[in-house]
Amino acid sequence: RTTEMKESDIEQYLRRACADRGIQCYKWVSPSLRGVPDRILIFPFGLVAFLELKAPGKRPTPLQVAIREKMEKNNAHVSWADSKGMVGSLLKLWGRLDQQTELGTTTTDDIPDDVYQETIAGERANCENDGFGP
Repeated sequence: RTTEMKESDIEQYLRRACADRGIQCYKWVSPSLRGVPDRILIFPFGLVAFLELKAPGKRPTPLQVAIREKMEKNNAHVSWADSKGMVGSLLKLWGRLDQQTELGTTTTDDIPDDVYQETIAGERANCENDGFGP
């Protein structure tokens, strides 16, 4: 008998992984604005990121995509994950950016946007249970 992973399993993994790394992880509920990401993550050196969690194989809704794009226009670190592997990859990527914050680099200006997006896309491609398709 196989047990299918649920979004709650990924959420539990995220909470534990954040606690292990000293990252504050808050549930974000915005009654006046639907479509915002599930979690706000505050890294040890001040980087703030937003993460939408999905069940394996599920994708963000069109409203969630629109909100994410709006946030990204203001240089927010925002993404989504549907596997433990993707959560781990994002925490690693954002953790590296957070370390740059400690060193006095408070923006990702030294990382071209296409490289940042390709890194996220590449990490997604390497994750188990990704369900992203071609």
